Amino acid sequence: MTPVTPHPEPVDFDAKVRTPGDKFLRHVSVPINWKKEGKGKEFWTRALDDLYQIYGGICAYCAHWIPQDVGSRSVDHFKHKAKYPHLAYEWDNYRFAALRYNRNKGISEKVLDPFDVQPGWFVLDMPSLLVKFNPILPSSLITKITDTINCLKLNDEVSIKSRQRWVDEFKNKGYPFSHLEDYAPFIAYEFGRQGLISVEALTQIYYYPRTTES
Repeated sequence: MTPVTPHPEPVDFDAKVRTPGDKFLRHVSVPINWKKEGKGKEFWTRALDDLYQIYGGICAYCAHWIPQDVGSRSVDHFKHKAKYPHLAYEWDNYRFAALRYNRNKGISEKVLDPFDVQPGWFVLDMPSLLVKFNPILPSSLITKITDTINCLKLNDEVSIKSRQRWVDEFKNKGYPFSHLEDYAPFIAYEFGRQGLISVEALTQIYYYPRTTES
């Protein structure tokens, strides 16, 4: 994860999302099961294109770009609508997320808010591409970061392969470092921090992994 700067709601958000959503909640104030409440309730999907444009198509959790045409984009309710129905139609509660990470998060409240994450909290181990916590942080924060990594499954096979694809585009296909900055900002930040912004430096890591002398 990488820090995400919150943006104000679009000028038409109230009319197209909040107002019809609140009208629905007046009839069903505490939806026990949103899936059984019928159609006409998912007004938050009207905000999806705005979220995509405003946040540059970057998932708040995996920090990778999601293609608009074929990517699985979603509106994540950071405070889940099942527990906080009064926030179901509030812009400030929305995070732009890849569907798989939205589903992994589910109703969990152990995931750190991308709006609260600070630079350097999450680090990228090389060459494994595992997301880890920064060991210099206080233990209480390390626990929250670990819970976030585990809940979102940021180190499962799919996630690692996704990061590997972005690395390969930079390392093997001649994509400029600015491409990583635009489309995989967490990887770019970590490469910059670790001095890996050149293909030559990255190749050294991959073919001659660093070892710790005893």
